[in-house]
Amino acid sequence: MTVDVREEGRRALEEEFFARLNFELKEKLLKELSRNEAIQELSIASGIKNKAVLEILLDAQITPGTLQALALVPLVRVAWADGKLQPKEQEAILKAATDQGIDQNHPGYDALKTWLKDPPSDTLFNTWRNYVRELGATMDKHSFGKIRAEIMLRSEGVAEAAGKFFGMGRSISASEREELDKIDEAFEILH
Repeated sequence: MTVDVREEGRRALEEEFFARLNFELKEKLLKELSRNEAIQELSIASGIKNKAVLEILLDAQITPGTLQALALVPLVRVAWADGKLQPKEQEAILKAATDQGIDQNHPGYDALKTWLKDPPSDTLFNTWRNYVRELGATMDKHSFGKIRAEIMLRSEGVAEAAGKFFGMGRSISASEREELDKIDEAFEILH
């Protein structure tokens, strides 16, 4: 029986190709399954059913553990509005985080520390806006209004934190006011 070396080589290459293809397909399916599970967990944690919004949140590295920290994005944006985070602004943000149950052991704390070191991107702010839109679509007007009032109050508190010295001086800068207006506009989308 003669062995065709070329035929054996072709078969070996073919088997290797399909083995690699099967491995890549398997990896892709596992990633897809893992992503779908993450979306489902995020949906349960947030109450959001809109898959497009859940995808946006997931792409921004928002997980069920860090979701709670997302509510602090407006406060951090206000603090960075003038290009520099003041120590009193940081104190106000950390107090708000603690009041919200975010301490050093909370999964969202690392995200918050990152935002305090470097300003959060416009993409993250837009992710927060999408989150607010979905909340507005799923919540009753009264509850949504309470969330709006709380976030605005805390954001204004951060803006005022570095502005006053012994109760005197400017309270909110023009750049901080601009950020506050953007935050407030996010709540105007549906209500």
